[in-house]
Amino acid sequence: MVDYFEPESCVLYGSSFGGKVALHAAADDLPPDSASTVPAAVEAVVVKAPVTYVDALERYAGVDGGAAGDGDGYGVGEGFVDDLRGYDFDAVAEALDVPVAVYHGRDDGTVPVRHSFEAMQDLSTDVSLHAYEAEGHRFTRSAEHRMRDSIFRWLEEVLEAE
Repeated sequence: MVDYFEPESCVLYGSSFGGKVALHAAADDLPPDSASTVPAAVEAVVVKAPVTYVDALERYAGVDGGAAGDGDGYGVGEGFVDDLRGYDFDAVAEALDVPVAVYHGRDDGTVPVRHSFEAMQDLSTDVSLHAYEAEGHRFTRSAEHRMRDSIFRWLEEVLEAE
């Protein structure tokens, strides 16, 4: 969408694997032959329960379209996980230079909340990390509303400061 609309600036958002994509895109850590390019005008990144380390998806590997993991009926091919291994969070930590807001459920059984704590401490940029008690990988409607309100307040502060 960024390529299509060509905005002067943007904020990237992603949840779960989409969070990984948003972080790597903002750090300009996409393959050279990628169909999408993200402009230098990324002003901030907001992620929810981001996949930062490949071990979060290891239990889903090797299952093409069948049940895997915690019985949720989702699986990914081994090739997908192999490709994912090529996108190490260290590249993001070295290159990311915009503020980041992270939202994660403390009871997330898919992507451990500790991954967000560990990954964000490696960034050399401003980070706002919110761990929601009694929330899993999918937030309740109430937590989604709290997150959305928090994101807008945070963006007002961050974008105003620039």
